[in-house]
Amino acid sequence: ESLVPEFDVLGFVRERAGNALPGIVPSNTYPTKDGKFVIIGANNDAIFKRMMTAIGRDDLANDASLASNAGRVPRTQELDDAIAQWTRAVKSAGAKAD
Repeated sequence: ESLVPEFDVLGFVRERAGNALPGIVPSNTYPTKDGKFVIIGANNDAIFKRMMTAIGRDDLANDASLASNAGRVPRTQELDDAIAQWTRAVKSAGAKAD
């Protein structure tokens, strides 16, 4: 968590940001098929690529402009939408089968 060093070193006071970590992409809470939520933090470059591959988004996994967090931040909404599209088709852990 960067909250403490941001304040200690830069004097920056982070404001409320909802479920996401601003500037750390993707890192958010996403809806599941059964109306619950799952927290996903796939913001490490290698983990991001594996996550996109796992959800069937090779186009995003192999997009050179998304290879680092700096490239992902401007496309936060697009990436959150792609992940949410996938999580909406998956039940949360512990959910009973249909």
